Amino acid sequence: MIKRFLTFAAAPFLITYLLLLVGSSFMSQQNLRQASESSLRFNLEKKAAILSYFHSERENDINTLARDHSLDNFFSNRALGMSMEYGLRASLISMRESFQKIVQEKKLNNLPIYLRLLFTENQGNNLIDVGLSSGKSVPWSNSGIPETDRIASFVVMNGKRIHVILTLPYFHKGKRMGTIIAEINREEVIQYLTHSQESENIKYATIIADTKYVINNAPSGSPQPTPPISANATSPVIQMPIGETPFILTAQHAHRDALTTFLTSRWYPVSLILLTLLALYFIMIRSQAKAHTMLLRRQVEEADRQHTLMLQKNALLKQEVQKRLDSETRLQTLVETIPDLVWLKNPEGVYLSCNPKFERLYGATEEEIIGKTDYDFVERERADSLRILDQEAMDADAPLINEETVTYADDGHEESVEIIRTPLRDSEGTLVGVLGIARNITARKQAEEEARYLSTHDPLTGLFNRRMLEKRVIEEIDRAERYNHTLSIFMVDLDHFKTVNDTYGHLSGDIVLRHLAKILAVSIRKTDYVARYGGEEFIVVLPETPLTEAHELAERLCKEIRRYPIPLKDGQTIKVTASIGVACFPEHHKSWEGIIGAADSAMYAAKQAGRNQVKIAAP
Repeated sequence: MIKRFLTFAAAPFLITYLLLLVGSSFMSQQNLRQASESSLRFNLEKKAAILSYFHSERENDINTLARDHSLDNFFSNRALGMSMEYGLRASLISMRESFQKIVQEKKLNNLPIYLRLLFTENQGNNLIDVGLSSGKSVPWSNSGIPETDRIASFVVMNGKRIHVILTLPYFHKGKRMGTIIAEINREEVIQYLTHSQESENIKYATIIADTKYVINNAPSGSPQPTPPISANATSPVIQMPIGETPFILTAQHAHRDALTTFLTSRWYPVSLILLTLLALYFIMIRSQAKAHTMLLRRQVEEADRQHTLMLQKNALLKQEVQKRLDSETRLQTLVETIPDLVWLKNPEGVYLSCNPKFERLYGATEEEIIGKTDYDFVERERADSLRILDQEAMDADAPLINEETVTYADDGHEESVEIIRTPLRDSEGTLVGVLGIARNITARKQAEEEARYLSTHDPLTGLFNRRMLEKRVIEEIDRAERYNHTLSIFMVDLDHFKTVNDTYGHLSGDIVLRHLAKILAVSIRKTDYVARYGGEEFIVVLPETPLTEAHELAERLCKEIRRYPIPLKDGQTIKVTASIGVACFPEHHKSWEGIIGAADSAMYAAKQAGRNQVKIAAP
């Protein structure tokens, strides 16, 4: 009896001791793991910061090169028609020297940072190619270069060699002329990685490029198809993105000895628990009846708890189902009422859903569209282009925006639309399709077109305005000077136009100005052009026309202007005359301000001589 009492009395102390031992061991394990992971993460953050700084410096190099004046000078000269023999070659040499300077100056530990710097034109021609690998065939193609308006990083696998590439599109006056391509010295990246690994508790340090290839610090330096690090319970893998680059840095603790591995593994607390259960087993043998009763009580309590928990989960599940149904209903209502075209395709281009606005585009119901592709509704060439755009969005794994003109099958009207194609992925990251949304931008396009027209034309007469005139005259003077041609200009000014406005009104004055503009426009060659210079003054530009021919044309225009009466809106007619001043390049001046000033002086000379006549500028 006493022995049995002592057994029952000692049991709680034994159980308490073993539980405290298990608890303290588990907490120690957690603290050790957290400390190790914190140390590893700290080292990894330092390494990622170094590599991020390295990459940002390279981006700064490429952006600095894109802003170099030699590039702008070269494309400006080429746009002006300059040939290699007359100055374009000097611009190209200056451009090459700027590229060569970057390759020669950017070094670290006497190793060049750039293996190669190129400027590739849109057609695929390498305009500039400098560096250790210059002259060799490039291991990438234009289709492999990302279509983006800003700097981008990517990796090319060529055999057993990895090429780390930076690209930046170059624009000149809003037009893309080509791409600056820089190949980073991969040995430099590995050296950064190796030198930043001072701690012995790091097993690997690996850069994963685009999650496709691995650049590691192995002695061979050869790329691996998959990371050489595998996670386990005692040695987890930590990943760290490298700034804004497409690379991810991973690391893992080194292997420990068998005792340390056991003490930090899950088997250590498990073994203590087994010891506890074994001790309890011997105690329960002595008190089988009581233990059985307590077990039954706990089972009943657990069953009640599980039942209560099940009821609570069932209620929560019903609420969640109702919420999702309400959410889906709201989403369906939104898609059906939105004024934009909305559709969803799977990765193979098969339609999964669409809204009523899209039904009008193809002239079919949603049931008739689902399960079909664009090839079932439009001609093959159009369907091919749509398929290419969908594939580009999926390849880029980012929204793709473009503008198109679509024709609705239900009534045949056309709209200009802006289309956003967005690749969709499920919760596991698997690509499930492409969501398309097209918005009507017809009004915006018309407004843009009208704004472009008004920026270069006079709204009253439809002729070039003064701003466009200045631009065209400068171009014609440059061309005449380059090819040793003549250029004639005469200024036309209506006589007594103020009297016309005062007598007949400004609306009648506008009719007279439009009539004069029409006479001037129909009386010149296709290669000539007319501009309204201001008020009642007009400028006529005659490229490759000598002074004698320009004078004859001015005389004919003077006669045409005074010959016919101009009908006004109230049934009245009016006759007008004009004074014309003629000037020629290079006889009278060699700058656009000078030649227009000469024509203006000649025009005022015609007015002082009695108006309604032509005067040639004084030499």
